[in-house]
Amino acid sequence: MTKPKLVVIGGGLGGHKIAHALQSAMDTVLIDPKSYFEIPMAMPRQLVRPAELDSIIPFERFLPRVRHVQGRAVAATPRSVRVETGEDVRFDYLVVATGANYRSALVKPLDGDSSERREHYRMLNAQVVAARRILIIGAGPIGVEIAGELSQEFPEKNVTLIERESRILPGTSKRLSAWAAGMLADRSVNLIVSDELVSPVAPKSDVDLVGGEATTRSGRRIAYDIALWCLGARSDAGFLTDSFPNAVNDKGEVIVNSRLQMAGAQNIFALGDAANFPVKGGVPLHGQVKVMRQNLLELARTGGQATLLPFKPPPALDLAVISLGRKAGVMKLPFGEFRTGWLARSLKSRDMLVGHLRKDIGV
Repeated sequence: MTKPKLVVIGGGLGGHKIAHALQSAMDTVLIDPKSYFEIPMAMPRQLVRPAELDSIIPFERFLPRVRHVQGRAVAATPRSVRVETGEDVRFDYLVVATGANYRSALVKPLDGDSSERREHYRMLNAQVVAARRILIIGAGPIGVEIAGELSQEFPEKNVTLIERESRILPGTSKRLSAWAAGMLADRSVNLIVSDELVSPVAPKSDVDLVGGEATTRSGRRIAYDIALWCLGARSDAGFLTDSFPNAVNDKGEVIVNSRLQMAGAQNIFALGDAANFPVKGGVPLHGQVKVMRQNLLELARTGGQATLLPFKPPPALDLAVISLGRKAGVMKLPFGEFRTGWLARSLKSRDMLVGHLRKDIGV
């Protein structure tokens, strides 16, 4: 029997697992402008120790039976995807796993191969080592983790973290925010809240290596050698809108049902940040991958006649594990809030989840 054709768009945290799980059961194609999967949680560590964690894994190492089409998806029909190269890739089933896109490669790589990404980190690390004054704009989890890594690895440097909200980590509890602020302040990180930059304007790369003086809305002047913008991301499934105008909401998310099928197309699925579930993060993504993997395997086995399992969103758990360097962190878990060093190391800080995610795909 001919294997059904599966196309996965996006080889990030969700997409790489779907492609890995289905590569034998289906004729699988992965569309991604990169040639590798990068474990995103390791990015702050890469800035200070680019050789410590092997977080950049070429697709060919764990997807030997998957055809990789390198490029961005720019359009789709009910049976094919158009890639920016002009190629049309046909499918029986499509998984949209484009995640949340940042506007630059600072936080999340946009394209290229693994050697280019490693060189990107070596270059940034050399600039960080040479700098005396580092400015971080945005005190969400990524900005705070970068400040934590820098202040632990380079205690002699002047690190400034600026956040327009009234506290750092505004998406977490006040207790976690206060604990993290106290730890960073103890390391002499300059914390500025309730203020925002008016100049300079963020460059396209979100990295300013020239240096200069920044000005805030309140009139503060901050001298810096390096500035890093960490201002968040947005889901992007815009390539679907021409053919499926009612399937993408105003946040750029694919509208799906409980079986993760896109509205108006039962053979198109979406998961993770690309889907319109209100609760994001690793816990719901794990459940979505598990359900989608089982449903696609059953579709392959039955020739498309399977009864699909629903994804049941977990309770709205306010979970957070924020690393503040290799030896510290703050976390909100189902059984309480903590700032215990050994627990932070065990859950995340030791290797930024690289070992766990590599084990999942056998590399």
